[in-house]
Amino acid sequence: MKPFQSIIPIVLVVISLQFHGLSQERIDPSTLWYQGFVACEAGQELEKLGKRKEAIEKYNDAASCYGTLQALFPDFQSDIVKAKSTIIHNRLETLIAMPKAMPAIANPKRTDPSTLWFQGFVAFEEAAELETAHHYPEALRKCEEAGALYKGLATQHPDFQPDIVRLKQRTIADSRIRIIEGWKKWAWSLQEVE
Repeated sequence: MKPFQSIIPIVLVVISLQFHGLSQERIDPSTLWYQGFVACEAGQELEKLGKRKEAIEKYNDAASCYGTLQALFPDFQSDIVKAKSTIIHNRLETLIAMPKAMPAIANPKRTDPSTLWFQGFVAFEEAAELETAHHYPEALRKCEEAGALYKGLATQHPDFQPDIVRLKQRTIADSRIRIIEGWKKWAWSLQEVE
């Protein structure tokens, strides 16, 4: 995506808001955040189902919401909004660079064990990035996704690197606990600020 393309949705939203007589004071930043969050979640689900085009549309919707949020409310959860925007931008770049057809992984029995391993690895790495950015709900979901992939790998392909798979499962379980604890601490810190 070219740099000027990412600003176009923001400009269009601001113009349309002004056209409809809505000022910055009448826009709720938490509503923009939530709309972006819902669109991003929908994009992730569509991506899992192999619906590339629809996933790109949802990620673009999310990017537009977060871009508008950054433009109109630069102080509203700026670190989180920036991290979420980066994640969405990376997903868009990946999807746009992919071939048109994206196969969905439906059954671990029919899937090559190395594919399951790689998908689990990618999900776990994404969980770590999300945790670092304090996106704990998404990090937990990605961590659980990685755990499910490695569990399917261990169950359906028990002879595929069993020691390494068990080690990875323990690492994921530890990370899951750390993410939950981090989420609790983060939530408490937000309450203390208010």
